[in-house]
Amino acid sequence: MYQSFYRLESLPFELTPDPAFFFMSRGHRRAMAYLRYGLSKEEGFLVLTGEIGTGKTMLAAALLRDLAREAVIGARVATSQLEAYDMLEMVAASFGLEHEGKSKTALIKRIEAFLADGVARGRRALLVVDEAQNIARDALEELRLLSNLELDGRPLLQIFLFGQDEFRRLLRAPHMEQLRQRVVAAYHLGPLRSDETREYIEHRLRRAGWKGDPVFTDEAFHVIHRFSGGIPRRINTLCDRLLLYGYLEELHEISADVVGVVIEELREEAFLEAAPSAAMEAAPAGPPGRSPRRGEAAGLEGRVEGMEGRMAGIEERLDGIEAGVGAIRERMEALLGAAGRAEAGTGRGRPATRRHPPRGRGVLCVVGARPNFMKIAPVMRALREAPEPVRVRLVHTGQHYDEAMKDAFFRQLGLPEPDVDLGVGSASHAVQTAQIMERFEPVLEREDPACVVVVGDVNSTLACALVAAKAGRAVAHVEAGLRSFDRTMPEEVNRVLTDQVADLLFCTEPRAVENLRGEGIEEGRIHLVGNVMIDTLLRHRELAVPPARTLARHGVDPAVIEGAEGYILLTLHRPANVDDPAVLRRLIKTVRGISDAVPVVFPVHPRTAARIEAAGLGDLMGARRIVRLPPLGYLETLGLMAEARLVMTDSGGMQEETTALGVPCITLRENTERPITVEQGTNRIVGSDPNRILAAVDHVLANGAQGRVPQLWDGRAAERIRDVLVSWLNGRAG
Repeated sequence: MYQSFYRLESLPFELTPDPAFFFMSRGHRRAMAYLRYGLSKEEGFLVLTGEIGTGKTMLAAALLRDLAREAVIGARVATSQLEAYDMLEMVAASFGLEHEGKSKTALIKRIEAFLADGVARGRRALLVVDEAQNIARDALEELRLLSNLELDGRPLLQIFLFGQDEFRRLLRAPHMEQLRQRVVAAYHLGPLRSDETREYIEHRLRRAGWKGDPVFTDEAFHVIHRFSGGIPRRINTLCDRLLLYGYLEELHEISADVVGVVIEELREEAFLEAAPSAAMEAAPAGPPGRSPRRGEAAGLEGRVEGMEGRMAGIEERLDGIEAGVGAIRERMEALLGAAGRAEAGTGRGRPATRRHPPRGRGVLCVVGARPNFMKIAPVMRALREAPEPVRVRLVHTGQHYDEAMKDAFFRQLGLPEPDVDLGVGSASHAVQTAQIMERFEPVLEREDPACVVVVGDVNSTLACALVAAKAGRAVAHVEAGLRSFDRTMPEEVNRVLTDQVADLLFCTEPRAVENLRGEGIEEGRIHLVGNVMIDTLLRHRELAVPPARTLARHGVDPAVIEGAEGYILLTLHRPANVDDPAVLRRLIKTVRGISDAVPVVFPVHPRTAARIEAAGLGDLMGARRIVRLPPLGYLETLGLMAEARLVMTDSGGMQEETTALGVPCITLRENTERPITVEQGTNRIVGSDPNRILAAVDHVLANGAQGRVPQLWDGRAAERIRDVLVSWLNGRAG
């Protein structure tokens, strides 16, 4: 289309990286220098980070193009969202090696032999891994181990890791210390300066055969830079559409007016988010078309639309102020009523009337840790499959700081990539909660939801619920009303406070409903809907990975669990069990004794792994029949749980899942917020006392466990939640 109109030899602004269009800005020149310096070291890792679209992939392509003429065997892995074994397969494939059907050991030996042969022939190897922020922890460890391969003291492989900004944060995590020590150089690639944006556009046009048609005005370059922020990919998207618009309007000059119109088109199509009024400031009039009258009409129409938009914004802010005043008044009335009841000793008193009227649009869902992923997945699916689909956005706070666990769960549960990732990471309870609140507040303002949906009892649950409530937004709490009545547990504090500020409380079991009533929560806010964790379990049960395959993929002989005695699945992560070295030692010694009778499969949570190493308990974990695995995805965990003879855990979710599966469960805690799993399910509470643990294990191994699936644990809880939410959003709920 526009290529022939402007007599171009090729398309100048395609998004696919093409080294022929590589533009050497000041930042890219420095980045290439760092890459060359790192290459000269012939060992370890080099890290290159930058915002999305800054040109990291183009740098990789340009580097590998240049290296093809040198004594370097270059390869690139573009898909990094892989588990450990898959990463090894991808590395082998990138070097052109046969990899299908090979074991992990055979793959490593094949890669090592290939690299050693290259060194013997005077050629060394470089592996460029793109999108490094998505690399699972166990896959990153495999890359680190590959970088250790040597021949006569000479490294066989050097690795360059290219990633987005969050990869820098990931590298700072404590578990990345070994990799950090192997980094020989690092560089962060920033956006283009204003003058470089102009040079970049003209460079790409010239490479495409541009002869000066169309002409870009100085003001047009200025608006393009302000809108794009100097990000090459955003520049490409905008300029491609500018040339298309110019062709359709038969323009030979791209002015600031034209740029402003195209920016608005992109914004309306949701392709790009417009920078704050950049084009409006530089373009007071409408776009020039083929006739002046048409241009004037378009300009007038644009100004009218702008005035209407500003009026709508003012009305929206007035509505927000009115709603905020109403919410404050309701809160004051509730507080005064509570004070009066306390003075009069009248108990629960009358139901409060403080509920937020619908404002904003759609639903903003929040996740922060592994259990949240299984709970939010069916809720989002149900909302999107409603007869009138609801606008749903997803925020990941980053509280769960292990990327391997996060990536595997998102992929297997079919969750979309988060619309917003707050990237908070690990910290103390107070610091983490404060950081989540601070980062979530502007997201809430920008997303403007009618309701914020939080799940479970982690710090993210409480932090985002508080921010939403203070901003006058409605809060829905999935898995409300669960109580252990142990205020020493941080999760218990999170549950109680979240339920007090929530507008809609979705309960998994009748006891939770009773708890909420006892705390003075009015009846209209409480909804018994069933268990969304079981929705996820039933949906994925047939997709569960067989235990033998899981063990084999991690280099463990499946024969260890295929004996007549079966195996026990163990998980530990609660602070009460892993933070105290004495308690942790006692538990590990008990497990070691149990493994003499029945093999124990132990996927080790990152928190637990750190505590085991800090307490010097690694040797106790070395028993032949304790199978220590890295964090696993949902389908691998489900497969191990479903086939286990017994599950030992301190996880709340696993108590529910084993009840649904009919698998005996021994909970290594002194209490549970899920009593229905004991009253109706297969769960026994034993704490951390070795004698109680051993007695329970002996009883279960001799007699099994009987139980039944509780009411409404039927796989339709998310549909019930959706129906309540949709009714509330439509203004029909009480």
